[in-house]
Parts: sequence; structure tokens; C-alpha cells
Amino acid sequence: MFKLRLLTSAILIPLVIFSMFFLKNPGFAIVIGFFILAASWEWANLIKLKRSAVRYIYIFVLAISGYTLSIFANSYDSIIWTISIVGLLWWLYAIYEFKYGSEIKKGIMTTMAGRMLMGYLILIPAWVVPVFIQLQGEQPYILLLFLFIIVWGADSAAYFAGRRFGKNKLAPNISPGKTIEGLLGGLLIVVLITLLFGFNNWGFDRQQMVAMMVLAIVCALFSVAGDLTESRVKRIAGAKDSGSLFPGHGGVLDRIDAFTAAAPIFSLGWLLIRV
Repeated sequence: MFKLRLLTSAILIPLVIFSMFFLKNPGFAIVIGFFILAASWEWANLIKLKRSAVRYIYIFVLAISGYTLSIFANSYDSIIWTISIVGLLWWLYAIYEFKYGSEIKKGIMTTMAGRMLMGYLILIPAWVVPVFIQLQGEQPYILLLFLFIIVWGADSAAYFAGRRFGKNKLAPNISPGKTIEGLLGGLLIVVLITLLFGFNNWGFDRQQMVAMMVLAIVCALFSVAGDLTESRVKRIAGAKDSGSLFPGHGGVLDRIDAFTAAAPIFSLGWLLIRV
């Protein structure tokens, strides 16, 4: 299984990076949209939208909204500000629900209307933010590459650190495999990645480095909320994976759940610091 995961990653990661560096809007928005719409189909399955007409309308509305917002995100600051702030508020609520409504039968995540709204709050920012971030900074594309790497790095490091050192459960009622030690391992990698990019790619001074370090760590913490949110919805649905599109990885949602939470936090932080 692990070898299959590596093979799938070896194909998908270069594809995403190639499109990021060589495609511009709207081409890049279309590539990102392909993954988001695949994830939206899986989401519709998880929340049990059984009627075909409702499912297609739900995905169609998401497609039109996500694509329209993404192609105008770099033209109108109000779009990315709104998406980032709404995203932050949503993920703060999700964390609140983990803490105070952790029983599976409680909270907005257990209602059909709530889960339908969640799909938009989770997936639309994950479509719009990469298209916006792609052209930001003095070195376009590098900032988005940094975002991808801190999310992937934190997730992978947390997995290995958790397997090697994990003893204290992070959220046993939602995702029993996650540990505090794994989380700390993921944060350590994020710090190292930020130092590498800060000195080698951006030439940050101390103040800029601190600002980007704080942003990266906060994004890594929120990425855990994205992972836990999907885990909780899967537990409610009685599903192990969101889908089976990627061999060895499960579904698209299983691969982008951490990114969905990190993306709006990162864009909001970038709007505030603009280093």
C-alpha cells in the first residue's frame, strides 16, 4: 500500500507543480477546479445526496461559484478578503464544534443542511485561494509552492512522527490515529521549511521571517482541523475513505482535506503581512 501511495504521489505532485508554473488563469483555475469538482462529488456521496437532480444542482452551483470567483480573485481584492475571512470564521467554528460538540450526534456537521453548506465553505476557498496566491509576491508561483509544501510536509511528518513517537491522542473520538507527538513533528517540519524558503528564496530579514513563520505554523495547525473535519464527516457517514480515485490514497478529499483549511488562513495572513 505504501509503495502504491508513493507511485500515485510521484504522478500527481509533478502534474500539480507543472500546471502551477506553466499555466495561467483561467487554465490554472480549470486544473484546480477539476480536483475540487471531483472532491465535491465525493462530498455529495458522504453527505448522502441520493437524488441525482439535487446532487447535480449542488455541484453545478459550486462549479459556477468557484470558477467565477477564481478567475476574478486577482482583479478584485474584495473577493479574496471575503473568502479568506469567511473561511477563517468557518474553521474557527469547526474547531469549536470539535471541542464542545465532539459527540458524533451533535453539531452542524450532523445535519444535512449543515453539511451541504460545509461543502461550499470548505471547497470554494480551496479553489479560489491557489489561483489568487499563484501570482502573488515578488516571485510568482513560489509562494503557492510554499503553501503546498508546508501542508504536505506537515501532514507527512505528522504521520511518521505519530507512528514512531505517538502516545497521546489528539482527538480520539474523531481520528484515533492522530497524536500530539505527530502534530509537534509536523510543526517542526513546517519551521524548517519556512527557514529554507525564507533565506534561500525570499531573503527575509528577521521581522519578515517571524511574520511568515507565525503564518506557516498557524496554517499547519488549521490544516489539522481540515483533516479532522473530513474524518468526522466520514465517521458520521460510516465511510473509511471519501472515494477511490487515487490508488493507495483513497479519494480526492482524503488528499486535500488539510489544504482546504490551510488555504483561506494563508491567504488572509498574506493579505495582512504582504512580505
